Amino acid sequence: MKILLFLVMMLFNVSAIHAQNCGLGYSEQILDVIDNKIRIIQSAGFPFGYENTCPNIDLYSIDVSQNQVTVQFYYNVAGPWVMAGCESIDTFFIDSLVISTYQLIVHTNFLIEGPIYPNLDTLYDCDIDTFNFEILGISENSFQNCKELYPNPSKGLLTVNKGILLKDIEIYNLSGVLVRKEEINAKSATLDVSTLPPGNYLLRATGKEEVWVKKFVIIR
Repeated sequence: MKILLFLVMMLFNVSAIHAQNCGLGYSEQILDVIDNKIRIIQSAGFPFGYENTCPNIDLYSIDVSQNQVTVQFYYNVAGPWVMAGCESIDTFFIDSLVISTYQLIVHTNFLIEGPIYPNLDTLYDCDIDTFNFEILGISENSFQNCKELYPNPSKGLLTVNKGILLKDIEIYNLSGVLVRKEEINAKSATLDVSTLPPGNYLLRATGKEEVWVKKFVIIR
């Protein structure tokens, strides 16, 4: 369990840039490249919300400067929010990029006052995540070994294709609770995760001499 908690902490510290938390539970991104376009699934968990309603992304901006892509997400948290956890999952595409190596920086910000823009006060950089990726070509793109675990996010079926012999697979929620375990004894497997609630999970695959941990999201 200590090893798992350590891995969870590592996955939560993707960014080398320090950010103020602003009361945000967490902000994470699932990223891949489709036909030279970057797809970003922004998943944000909040320690506040009202009757399962989460703050929404009201504004966002995308800036491409040379080999750096900067995305700004702005969640509207104006109004009273009762202390109750909720999660918001949104998908965005960045237009086609030329073949090159890039750095992606994702900023999560809060809009905190007033119903009319631009009169809202903004808490900037409540969370910052940084990623490196490469555009290879329309039929060749790869992103952080996305072919090893797909589709991510998943609506029901999840394929693990690590390329090594896997003994078993365990799935944990982000509280460190084991919610699924299967013996595999194969190099690939397809799991039915449709019975698990939507949210963020860790998949832990054990091989003969290797333990592989990957984060994934279940959506509906």
